[in-house]
Amino acid sequence: MENKISESRLHLSFINRNALILLFLALVALVIRFGFLAEYPNSTMHEDSGPYVDEAERLLEGRETATGGIPGRAPGYPLFLAAIISLISPNLLYTIGLQHVLGVATAMLLTVSMRMLGVGRLLSYTFFIAVAFAHRLIHYDNTIGPETLTMFLVSVNFFLACGMALRRWNPWVCSTVIGAIFGYLIVVRSAAFIIPFLFSAWLMLPVMRNLCATWPRRIALMALIVIPTITVMT
Repeated sequence: MENKISESRLHLSFINRNALILLFLALVALVIRFGFLAEYPNSTMHEDSGPYVDEAERLLEGRETATGGIPGRAPGYPLFLAAIISLISPNLLYTIGLQHVLGVATAMLLTVSMRMLGVGRLLSYTFFIAVAFAHRLIHYDNTIGPETLTMFLVSVNFFLACGMALRRWNPWVCSTVIGAIFGYLIVVRSAAFIIPFLFSAWLMLPVMRNLCATWPRRIALMALIVIPTITVMT
């Protein structure tokens, strides 16, 4: 009994140490990103940003949106912008600040997912640093556009899928949440329509046999993931 208790305490201390290291790296990343934003507050717009802001303003004013939405653009990101402007502030710097938080959260979710998949601690932290401190990703997070929100939504679903497959999280709840997020993702970034089908294909892999022992169960879980995407697309 004492051996089991000591082993449990060692396991918890190991988890806490890893969590503290990851949180420290995340705080450093946020300090650097907010420092970048403070240094370059006028670099938050590019050629594609204007139409998104215009569409968000139309939504907030109750005016008719642009015919067919933004040409070649999905309407989900203007809805996100409108919510931030309405709930927090019309100052777009607050939106950019939130995007930096989402960018770091994306790196954290992917890193934890890698640990679930059995990737070593050093490689996982190296991956986090590569994602959280990448200058190109910081640039995307620092501008008005759907890239940051897209990556965050995909990382949340990847995290849930790993938990469902490897940590025995409730498959029905996870599949429902994954499907709902994918339904919204398609109106944020229509080019991401293939990703839900890749996620549902995961249910056919050997690692999912204990989770989905029967084909009717697999098909039901696949439907929960894919149907919201198909519904939105049609």
